[in-house]
Amino acid sequence: MLLQALAPEPAPHPAVADLEPTKHIPTTITVTPLSRTPSPSPPRHRKLHIAALECDTPVPAVFEKYGTYGQIFTRLLTEAAERVDEDVGGVDVVVSLWSAVDGEGGLPGQDVLRGVDAVLVGGSSKSAYDDLSWIRTLERFLQDLYLHHPTIKLLGSCFGHQILCQSLFPLVSPPHTTTSIVTHNPLGWTMGLHTITLSPIPTFQHLLPSPCPKVLELQFVHHDRVLGPVPAPFVNLGETKTCDVQGVYQKGRVLTTQGHAEFDSEINGDTLMGFAKMAGWGEKVVESGLREVEKGVRGLGCGDAGMVAEAMVRFCLEDREGVEG
Repeated sequence: MLLQALAPEPAPHPAVADLEPTKHIPTTITVTPLSRTPSPSPPRHRKLHIAALECDTPVPAVFEKYGTYGQIFTRLLTEAAERVDEDVGGVDVVVSLWSAVDGEGGLPGQDVLRGVDAVLVGGSSKSAYDDLSWIRTLERFLQDLYLHHPTIKLLGSCFGHQILCQSLFPLVSPPHTTTSIVTHNPLGWTMGLHTITLSPIPTFQHLLPSPCPKVLELQFVHHDRVLGPVPAPFVNLGETKTCDVQGVYQKGRVLTTQGHAEFDSEINGDTLMGFAKMAGWGEKVVESGLREVEKGVRGLGCGDAGMVAEAMVRFCLEDREGVEG
């Protein structure tokens, strides 16, 4: 079902490994757009309807201040679209929110998909390889979108990146059906602001400013990873010291990031503290993680989140209305 506007209601959480994604909490807050249908905006040259699939609820401290992951993404992409306006002559982003944890009934139906330009899969405390019915349903849904809805672009962040890779790699590379695509990272958690060394392969660089940077910084909080090599037609965006696949790209179809463009240092710090409380992390682990989270000085600890958000909007415009990469 399409989510109503949500508001915080702090509640005790289990350990991170045992988290069950919260469906929704029935109080309202003022966040735009949050209606059952995409909210109308002043007419512009182009409109993008992005269906955001929510796969978890943020920790209480984040939920109280910022709402759901979909609402956080709404602000990020709306602001990015305003900046991209100057480059493409005007774009209006409308985001509708959907609850992936509700299974098939929480996902957009065929009637809705006819008006959707992109589907975005957000983060989760769960793992893509967890044997949960809603994750398997989501996997089939994403495969169907890729195979039968070629005009709908697919975006993913963290868990969204991982579940998209797990869903789509077997469709283009049959050997992946017998090997693990997403696994627990033996190096443990990656937390805080880290540097991504971008791939030199000239495939996605047109989405970034010119001259294209060689590195990007994003906030991270994850313990799973996508294993390479990345099968064609996808390309790997880059790597960090702890994870070799930092995102995948296929022109006009798929763009994912392991890092969180939607997180600044405050959101990630609160998330880390929430996870630490739920899982019983030691003081040294928490202190080390917070140092990494708070080391960013650009964009309030966002690193290059704004640049990545603009790339997401440009990606959604690829091959539409004469916009070419």
